[in-house]
Amino acid sequence: MQCQPLVKKIISRIENWSSKLLSYARRSQLIKSVLFDVQTYWSQVFALPQKVLKLIQSACRVFLWTGKSGISKRALIVWKHICLPKSAGGWNVIDLHCWNQASLSKQFWNLAVIP
Repeated sequence: MQCQPLVKKIISRIENWSSKLLSYARRSQLIKSVLFDVQTYWSQVFALPQKVLKLIQSACRVFLWTGKSGISKRALIVWKHICLPKSAGGWNVIDLHCWNQASLSKQFWNLAVIP
């Protein structure tokens, strides 16, 4: 419930874009540059629950394949394969679960290093 502003912000960004004419590569770039930046800001401060991460991931997945916000089961490639690096055949999209853990680990490291 406390993370609903994050989910609403991401969905409102998707709804504001007129992406019906965008290719998959351009939608992927929007996801990488805009949507994950919003999530990154939040994940550096809070440990986001798995449910919130799944909602964000599903909103990004639906936007990538359909260009809309909402619910869709249409997917051309499994999301975990999209998160793989380009050298492994993926699209180099950030895995939200790993990113959240890494950014929190960075904060713990900063707390431990500062005297």
